[in-house]
Amino acid sequence: MNFTLNPYKIAVQWRNRRFNTGKNSIYSAEIPVISVGNVSAGGTGKTPFVRMITALCRENNIIPAVISRGYGRKTHGVVIAGNGLHGIIASADEAGDELLLHAADGIAVAAEKRIDGCRTAQKLGATLCVLDDGFQHRQLRRDLDIVLLDTETLNGRAIPFGVLREPLANIRRAHIVALHDGISPERAKKLPLNPNSLLIRYTTKIGAAYALGQTDRLAPNLTEKMLALCGIARPYRFFSAIENNFAIVGKIAMSDHVHFNGRIVKKILDKLNKSGGKSIITTEKDAVKLLQFKSVFDEADIPVVVLPVQTIVTDGKDEFHDIVLSVAKAKYKYD
Repeated sequence: MNFTLNPYKIAVQWRNRRFNTGKNSIYSAEIPVISVGNVSAGGTGKTPFVRMITALCRENNIIPAVISRGYGRKTHGVVIAGNGLHGIIASADEAGDELLLHAADGIAVAAEKRIDGCRTAQKLGATLCVLDDGFQHRQLRRDLDIVLLDTETLNGRAIPFGVLREPLANIRRAHIVALHDGISPERAKKLPLNPNSLLIRYTTKIGAAYALGQTDRLAPNLTEKMLALCGIARPYRFFSAIENNFAIVGKIAMSDHVHFNGRIVKKILDKLNKSGGKSIITTEKDAVKLLQFKSVFDEADIPVVVLPVQTIVTDGKDEFHDIVLSVAKAKYKYD
């Protein structure tokens, strides 16, 4: 079933039409807003893309805050995951796992109503709000809309039969369309782009592995047999990235945004023992939730290796940086 026949399309089009015609309210923040999102459910690398943007801004004396719904959290309302001073100050249950990665970098706020998150972030000193997964959250006016596309999105079917949240044609709303390196030039030419949109390309690379809870310390014993563990939207990407670089003896793919508990950790350790592995290798997204069980791994003498993912713009980098910084500084008031 495609969007033409799917009743889900009716609801999506009705909602977008109300925003397009001004029937749904759109709120403006007092500081610039940059949105990073997609038209599919998960897996395009929004979080590392956002971290790339916030790092660029910090390098240019801009104080960014990341605002998100806080997917998978067990709370409601506004939750400050990071205030820019004390690192992570909330749990994954309170703020969502992905937001904790941003909290480790600076100001990060979970809020169903992103305008409330922006107002809170501004009180914490932020001069820019970056929405992680904000393309569909049209209640908040954005100064720059960035949408990410990968091959799975282009080949996807509509929810509930696939991953598409809205028709691919809606990428015309975006000011910047970022294509993952798996999309061919021939396919890119067929995209329904706004002629005024900037088209860039990006890829992801694996960073230096570090020990759980010690981001400033490189992980030791990377030649040991490892059990690969992840709870992300597209686990095969993580597994394919590591299988030729590490001695992987087993794999565990859990549901996206999984909430780890003592029972699950015990099963992980049991599988590690059965596989003959000596350590666990996982993603940063999973590591922020496994950190609460660090003492369990330490007592069992099981190292947990964390593998960070970084985003790199491979085509259109200079223009992309110029646009991001010009927007970020548009309402920024220097001392």
